[in-house]
Amino acid sequence: MDKSAWYVWTISANRYKKVREFVDKISEIKDILYPLAEKEYSTRSGVKVKEVPLYVNYLFIRYEHSSKIAAELEKCPWIHNCLGPCSQGEIKKVRELNRSKYEDIMPADKLQIGMQIKLIGTVFKGMIATLIGIDGNKLAVSIRILGGERTIKCSIDDIEM
Repeated sequence: MDKSAWYVWTISANRYKKVREFVDKISEIKDILYPLAEKEYSTRSGVKVKEVPLYVNYLFIRYEHSSKIAAELEKCPWIHNCLGPCSQGEIKKVRELNRSKYEDIMPADKLQIGMQIKLIGTVFKGMIATLIGIDGNKLAVSIRILGGERTIKCSIDDIEM
C-alpha cells in the first residue's frame, strides 16, 4: 500500500529550477507540483505570455514522510520549511488551477487599497509596493525609494500579488 502523501514546503523565490534539480535526485520523491498560471504582458512588440507561479515560494511534494527524507530535503539551501501535509482535495483544487490564465484566477476585484504587492513590470521590478489607488486596470502604488515614499502609476499586469 502506498503511504505517500502531499506536503507543502517553502522555497526561495526564483529558485524553482535549482530546487527541482535537487529534488529530482531524491528517489523517494513520488511527485512534485509547482503550479503556474499564464500571464499576458503587453510589450512594444505585442502581447507575450509568461508563466508565473500561482503560489510564490511554495512547492508541493508527494512522498512517504520520514525524518530521513525531510533531512535530505533540508540539505538544499533553497528549501526552507515543511509547512505540513496537504489533503487530496486541496491538491485536486491546485491541479485544476495549474496552467490557468492568471487574469481568471487573480481578477482586479481582489485588489484592495493598502495591500502589499510586488512590482514585476516596471523599472522598479522586484520592489514591494503598497496599493493606494485603483482605476480599472490602472493602479497607483506607493514605494519607498530615495529616503521617502513615492507614488507611481502602473498597470494591473505590472504587479504580482
